[in-house]
Amino acid sequence: MPRITFWEWLGWAGALVLLLAYALLSLSVLDKGVPFHLLNLLGALAVGKAALCKKSYPAAFVEFAWAFIAASSLLCLLCFDWFV
Repeated sequence: MPRITFWEWLGWAGALVLLLAYALLSLSVLDKGVPFHLLNLLGALAVGKAALCKKSYPAAFVEFAWAFIAASSLLCLLCFDWFV
């Protein structure tokens, strides 16, 4: 039976974080605030790194784009709150 590497564990953890963020938003537990975008950022970075280690470049591209969107949204939220 093959061993699961650290990066594979990280990828699975990231996938669970992304699903958790979506589920919490869908169930109205979270709104589109800082925690939601932070979960998306961390989850996407984890899955993206795991995909990159597996040389799955299309999946890594999607996840890093997802992380960029999450980081941009987080930055906008924090900057907007800072100036209000």
